[in-house]
Amino acid sequence: TKARFTVLTSRLIRMEWSESGKFVDDASFTFVNRLLPVPSFTQAEDDGLFKLNTDDVELVYKVGEPFSADTLSITLTTGDRKGTKWVPGLEDPKNLFGTARTLDFVDGSLDLDPSK
Repeated sequence: TKARFTVLTSRLIRMEWSESGKFVDDASFTFVNRLLPVPSFTQAEDDGLFKLNTDDVELVYKVGEPFSADTLSITLTTGDRKGTKWVPGLEDPKNLFGTARTLDFVDGSLDLDPSK
């Protein structure tokens, strides 16, 4: 298996791709404690498509393929944004690009765009 999905909450799924099939099980910045109750979810595979459903989202992945807009999508299934679909590479014009690790030696504005 080259892809691994971990359901962290009903709206947060950790997605990992590894050509070698080896994955890191260490804590992440977002989830330091990995010993939390597992939210309810279902999963199924049919015709080369893996589907994972939680109470709030549906993930669809084309098995064996690297993550791309053609092979992976997540769609909200509840709430006022129901039907909203995310795919890798989707641009978000409201993305604030997070924070800078340090402001040492910064004098003036700082471009946080990670694509540059």
